[in-house]
Amino acid sequence: MISQLERMSENEVLLSQAELLEIQARLALAGKTLGGLVTAEHLPEAYYKNRTQTEETRGHNWELLRQRAEAEGLYFEPLGFAHSRTHALLWVAREDLVPGDVPLADGAQARKFDGRFLGISDPFNDSRLKNWTGYTEKRYFDQSGRPVDTETPGATSRELIPLALYALEYPKVPLVLVDFRNTRKPKNREMLRLATGDAVSGVLGISKWGNWPYLAGSMAWNFVRSRHGDPNNRTTRLRAYTQVRRWLTLDSSIDPALRADLQRRLEILGVNPLEDSVYEETEIAEHQYDALLRYSADPKGLPARLERDRNGELAAYRHGIPARTGLRLAKWFSLGVYSHHEMSDSASLAAALDRGRRADREIRFLETVAQSSPQPDVVWNIAEVRRAVNELIATGMPERSAQVVSRIMQQTSDAEVRQLCVRALASIGVAAGQ
Repeated sequence: MISQLERMSENEVLLSQAELLEIQARLALAGKTLGGLVTAEHLPEAYYKNRTQTEETRGHNWELLRQRAEAEGLYFEPLGFAHSRTHALLWVAREDLVPGDVPLADGAQARKFDGRFLGISDPFNDSRLKNWTGYTEKRYFDQSGRPVDTETPGATSRELIPLALYALEYPKVPLVLVDFRNTRKPKNREMLRLATGDAVSGVLGISKWGNWPYLAGSMAWNFVRSRHGDPNNRTTRLRAYTQVRRWLTLDSSIDPALRADLQRRLEILGVNPLEDSVYEETEIAEHQYDALLRYSADPKGLPARLERDRNGELAAYRHGIPARTGLRLAKWFSLGVYSHHEMSDSASLAAALDRGRRADREIRFLETVAQSSPQPDVVWNIAEVRRAVNELIATGMPERSAQVVSRIMQQTSDAEVRQLCVRALASIGVAAGQ
């Protein structure tokens, strides 16, 4: 959801590109082992690695699902916020269903359906679809089968019935989240897998790491199943079930009737009986937001915490490591009676700290730009790069920023950015060619 802020105008977004990148990188690393230990210098690399992997997975599943849908005569529709098509919906036209009371002609063969990678049964000979009374949509197509507007000359109407909702960010294969003909099928499959694993380890007392034949057989079985399109990563499956419910709640571009139908079916997928529904989660979020507002208005809450953080930042700016260590030891030995407070009312000290903080922010942003691509003009908003260099000049251009500014000047082809870099380097006495 935060990635959509990148496509908003600068006047609508209060965060810079560097801050958005840091937030998204931290969120992506939160679910990984030791992800919280990644330093700020390595956040851009971790973010782009995770984003590239996600885009590749999404593109692979997109093409796989689209090709299989077209080969089987189904209709493929990507869904998701703006350009982030994280999910897809498959439809079947009511006109393509095989009537049950019409015999086949002499020599004719029944239509074959290959559900590999789709995870659904044959829809063309399904009596449930022939008598379907649920949600449908009427759409118009031209002679080549492309969707067109209602007023298009020669357009034919077709009544589409939803078949299944898929997650496109699941590794290797699209993951079936909702089967409209059998809503409980994904949940039953999930609970059967969980019950089987618990029965083998808890009832029979067989462990994979304590029984090597069972380990080898399990790994071989999972390998064969995954090669045939079966999703085996339970953690990723549960994460996909949770994400799609939140996405539907926030996305207002979907038809309200379809969204309500999908939300009703997704609520049935809850494998954990103690899990809150999406509506209860909304109420919890509202209560937490109200608590945050009260905390920010309490003099002993957020203002006091900001004052402590500001005092620690002033101490780090004014004193070295030995002095700060001595101040901490004095506080510990006095059992908290002595607590050092910087003179936060000093205008010059606060102004110098503010300049240093702004400079550090722009340096981190320019380092991210320089590391992301050899041609930053193509990948980044060049106006944001100009703003960052201008900000460095305004804050006094620290000497530690000379290296990244020189690198930006060598990589960019924008004349204005190069002139700004020359001015910035000249302000600290560094030649532009160095």
